[in-house]
Amino acid sequence: MIRINWHQPGLLVALAILCAFVSLAGLALAGTEDGSFCPTCPDWTNPDAWLRQKQAYEQANSPLAGNGNSGAASPPQQQPAVAEPQKYPRDGSLTAPGADLVGWTILDARSPEDYARGHIPGARNLYWKAASTGGSLKATLMAEKLGALGVSIGDPILVYGNGDDASYLFWALEYLGHQNLSRLDGGVQGYLDRGGELVQNSPAANATVYQLNVQTWRLAGPSDLELPGVQIVDARSSFADYGRARIKGAIQIKSESLYSDPEAGVLLGARELESLLSGRGLDPGKLQVVYGMPAASTVYYALRLMDYNATLIDGDWWESLGLVEKSIS
Repeated sequence: MIRINWHQPGLLVALAILCAFVSLAGLALAGTEDGSFCPTCPDWTNPDAWLRQKQAYEQANSPLAGNGNSGAASPPQQQPAVAEPQKYPRDGSLTAPGADLVGWTILDARSPEDYARGHIPGARNLYWKAASTGGSLKATLMAEKLGALGVSIGDPILVYGNGDDASYLFWALEYLGHQNLSRLDGGVQGYLDRGGELVQNSPAANATVYQLNVQTWRLAGPSDLELPGVQIVDARSSFADYGRARIKGAIQIKSESLYSDPEAGVLLGARELESLLSGRGLDPGKLQVVYGMPAASTVYYALRLMDYNATLIDGDWWESLGLVEKSIS
């Protein structure tokens, strides 16, 4: 039998260190006591960052992530082919800032003051708020303004602005029944960054009669919120607002999360955009009702670009509904 001399110098110290090590290892394996990422604990204060961390965590812990090194020689691995950039399902609804703009009827959604300071050559000014009364779009008023600018329903229209304004104009034109429609990615700044120049003269316009073909379902009403399977999307950027009052069951998607560069107004690529939308549980086979103006119009636009079945709540009437729930006061 081996006898241990407990009075041997240094032995008790070594045992104490060993016990501490085992204790720490147990904590690390137990869960997230060590501060490691928790894939089942959403951070609702910053859901976008949490989703990115979750995707990285799942990739790192997938069976394919490791090399499976068991000591045996493994065959050389081929380098994966570089995938071609995925196109948006409705690719024509987005125009790159450096694209040739010849042939488009261009509409500037910014304020008259911004338009007067400088605009894309040939652009006609249709301020995004100009056809709204009481905070909601008036289709007949919008048609009158389009006709005064010489725009017909068959014209190919390109809209641009500073972000939400262009997206709202895109939605409004879809609501009126316009089909040949696109939005300039990056807006004015993207156009300038690629060598474009602004002008101050306004193009002459021959007035026309804009023939309405209103798509009523593009504008959501209270009954749409109770349809079976409907997906409700809250586009407001403030988590405090979302917590204070939201439509029951709403999924928050901030409009700024749709951009690869929010400052430049450049949208995510098709793969990243689809990953974001599907990661939030959105289904292109269902109806999405988006609210929280004006940011809702940009979320609506992104959904349409990805061929989702989106519609929009124009205004804030939803706040008085019995469907509103609150988490904080």
